[in-house]
Amino acid sequence: MDAKLLDSLKERSAKEAERKAIIEEGHLPALAELLVTEDEDNALVLPALEVLFYLSTEGALRPKIASVDGLLQNVQKFISRGRLKQKKVALMTYKNLQVPSCFLLPPLILSPP
Repeated sequence: MDAKLLDSLKERSAKEAERKAIIEEGHLPALAELLVTEDEDNALVLPALEVLFYLSTEGALRPKIASVDGLLQNVQKFISRGRLKQKKVALMTYKNLQVPSCFLLPPLILSPP
């Protein structure tokens, strides 16, 4: 996967309406493959993690994302030894993928005191 396609996926994944289409187009294995690298300085790692984060915010898509071979293990790898921003995005993505969607509650909206 090249940087141009990855940038396009990042923009599209930020839009809730596009997330299901990205998965249906078969981009998950390529995104998972980008995380196999041992090079933390690889410029494609952070955008790939960001795309996965956006996709993981969609509860119905989580089982399909989590079922991609090696994806969770590679996301977890960046939690422990990635750069700071990689760690943050990887941690949020991993947490999203660990919570069964049936247990998710709607966001709590607090009004200011």
